[in-house]
Amino acid sequence: MSTVQKPADNKVSPQEGRLKKKLADTRKTVEKLRNSLRILRLAMDNLSAVCFVKDAQGRYLLINRLAEEILGLTNDQVVGKTPFEVFPKDFATSIWNEDLAVIESGKPLTTEVRLHQDKNKIYLQTKTPLLGEDGSVIGICNLATEITAQKDTENLLRQREETVMAILNASVEPMMLLDTEGRILRLNDTAALQFEVKVEELVGQSIYDFMPKEVAESRKNYHDIVLQWSMPVRFEEKRKGLIFDTTIQPDFDVNGKIVRLAVFARDITQQKKAVKELKEREERYAKLFDSLLDAAFLIDADSGIIHEANHQAEILLGRKHDEIVGMHYTELHPPEEIESYQRQFDDHVEKGTMENVEAAMLTGNNNRVPVMMSSQLLSVGGRDHLLRICRDLTLFKLIVEKHSRQAAADTQSPLAAGIAHDLNNILTVLLGSLEMLREKRGKDTELQDIFKDLENSGNSARELIRRLQQLAGGGPEK
Repeated sequence: MSTVQKPADNKVSPQEGRLKKKLADTRKTVEKLRNSLRILRLAMDNLSAVCFVKDAQGRYLLINRLAEEILGLTNDQVVGKTPFEVFPKDFATSIWNEDLAVIESGKPLTTEVRLHQDKNKIYLQTKTPLLGEDGSVIGICNLATEITAQKDTENLLRQREETVMAILNASVEPMMLLDTEGRILRLNDTAALQFEVKVEELVGQSIYDFMPKEVAESRKNYHDIVLQWSMPVRFEEKRKGLIFDTTIQPDFDVNGKIVRLAVFARDITQQKKAVKELKEREERYAKLFDSLLDAAFLIDADSGIIHEANHQAEILLGRKHDEIVGMHYTELHPPEEIESYQRQFDDHVEKGTMENVEAAMLTGNNNRVPVMMSSQLLSVGGRDHLLRICRDLTLFKLIVEKHSRQAAADTQSPLAAGIAHDLNNILTVLLGSLEMLREKRGKDTELQDIFKDLENSGNSARELIRRLQQLAGGGPEK
């Protein structure tokens, strides 16, 4: 006869219960870990940086999507492998050496790198140690951000700074760069020499601290003008007995904001002194030029235009100074003789000098004035000019003409006196004989008319003799 066993009791033993609870807790923990891992992966995939997570043995635990794109490998293909299984030996060795330094020091390490598959780009990489509960390093998180554009900008800025410094140091004049508060950013040796302080001791200091109070206040006012109006200013300032021609130029950033002030100062002490001396010489020459007793003209040798004329020139031509200056020299002479004066002018310029040549000039009223001209070629303001001196010969001509007439008269007087004397003797005899004939033939009417005509002719001859006597210096007829 068979025996029927009772069904097993559904009651769970305490040990089994504990096991089931532990299994449930483990499943929950795993699920939480999976969720955390999904969240971590999602977060890593949304980073703009390349991200690698490795354990303390250098094996990859996780890489983000950007890392996958750069490496050309998926997360599953990398996880569990060391750098030596992913990259060439040299590159892998450099990675492991950096990882080892982080593990041993327990401190982050930041470097600039070029990833093996993306050598044209530069990344700023930070490897941070992951610490366990006991403080030991259990892994490494590696974040790498591309900084290629930033590095390019830095290189451009560095090149710009180098260029600026090269320009500053190449100049023999004081040059410097200031910030908007007047602090010295850069300056050349010449500028430092002006302040009698070394370059390195000036950089970072306020320029106003190295200037006399009044100069500093003036300079700050100019700085404020540049900052307010965003435009350069130029001015002269005196420091320690020197005169500087100073320019302040604003320097803008990409947004159009003034970030620096470029200051250029040129020592013009000697130039100002030379200009002053030149001005004094010009004033002396102008007084000398204007005090000449003869008319003087300064004529451009190339154009023939009159650039200057003295007071005597105004008197000679009857024109005002402003009217004479700007005229062509040919306008001073008679129109019908212009070609002759042009040839004469060219000859004077070629030879460089000319003395005592008679010429004719026209006044403002077109009156002809005889002059004696002399010319000398001069260099004025870097251009050749002909200094022409013209002496009015009007009075001289009158005196010469009078002396000529007197000389002619003096030559003719003895001859005229002798002729007058002889003619007077002959005429006295003729008139006496005519009177005697008239008395003897007084009744003959026809002869009386002839006698009358002869007497009139005799009287005319006597008048001519009287004039000859006066010309010869004699008295009236006797």
